[in-house]
Amino acid sequence: MSVDTLPVPEHCHRLLGLEIEIDALGARSHDFVIPDGWSRIHDASLRNGYEYILSAPLAAGSLLPAVQSFSAVTHGIVYAAKTGSYHVHVSAPDYTAGDVARLCRIYSHFQEAIDQLVADSRKSRARNQYCMPLPPHTEINIDWARTFYTLNDTVSSRSSAKGNRPRCVVNACMLRCDTPSHRSIEFRQQSVTTNLKALYGWALLCAGLVDFCRNAQNTRPFLRGRPSFERFLVMLRRIGRTGSVKGLEEWAQWRVSYLTELPKNLDQSAAMAKMASRPRGLFTVARLLNVNNAVALAWLRLQIQQGNVVTVGNRYQMHHSAVAAGELEIMRRQWATEVSVETQEIASPSTLPQLQISQDSGQGVGDRPATAVV
Repeated sequence: MSVDTLPVPEHCHRLLGLEIEIDALGARSHDFVIPDGWSRIHDASLRNGYEYILSAPLAAGSLLPAVQSFSAVTHGIVYAAKTGSYHVHVSAPDYTAGDVARLCRIYSHFQEAIDQLVADSRKSRARNQYCMPLPPHTEINIDWARTFYTLNDTVSSRSSAKGNRPRCVVNACMLRCDTPSHRSIEFRQQSVTTNLKALYGWALLCAGLVDFCRNAQNTRPFLRGRPSFERFLVMLRRIGRTGSVKGLEEWAQWRVSYLTELPKNLDQSAAMAKMASRPRGLFTVARLLNVNNAVALAWLRLQIQQGNVVTVGNRYQMHHSAVAAGELEIMRRQWATEVSVETQEIASPSTLPQLQISQDSGQGVGDRPATAVV
């Protein structure tokens, strides 16, 4: 999926604020020039990391350059997926308690489908304390929204609204602000990433949901029936047809493949070599494979299933038989190469002795070799 095929905020005019918490694994991972329009603060929940924040919210149509500049300077950072996160704030000065209830019902109804767009540590079944799932959609109504997010208690600042917010996948506590321009919906489930397509696509997905759920006629048909991923894709296509954000369906399909599928022509040699010497952790394997943690884990599970890799605690090592087979394969290739070289040397005309047939030889070729003068 190229940048040309990213989702397009056609008629979505909401402001977006991004917060990316990166818990880096390298001591000097944060040594880079922060792009214009971004700021960096310490976060107590991170061991070796910072929270990167858009200095000011941007309109959906103006967001892409800012995300591109951030991704360009951070794409090489190796980070811990379990402790980092990615939060998106979508402006919602027009939202009511009824709108909040509709948004939360849709999100809860399609929770398992949305889980496919995030890393394992942020899925609803993980019960991550920073992004707890919402209750079943059948239990969500206007009264629940008012109570859960204390919407009837207005506050004078965003910091006051943020103080007692529930740490769930969708946070609407900012709607309590008495200043309309301060009101927003926060989406907290996405896993940390520095990938341009993942950052930009998820932000527009959140904006599209906020737009879509303002209208009960939009959401009502999708709350019926089984909430499969295919049905979720149909809803994303409908969001595009409303004119809010187009291309979300294709982005969601790309995101699932990015998180789960092994890339073609995957270079496994470096990872195999490192795991042959001693056990390696998931993050090391992912870095050696040059893939995300979820794909590295899928690759490791496949190798375990095939008997090539064994687990040593929470680390992974090449099985001794696989190592032996690998060494035999290397020896076989070396032997084949050596034989090939020797054969070429023997067959090469430049290396053969020049034979001169004596003219006085009377024997034919089929009898005894003619007299040769070397």
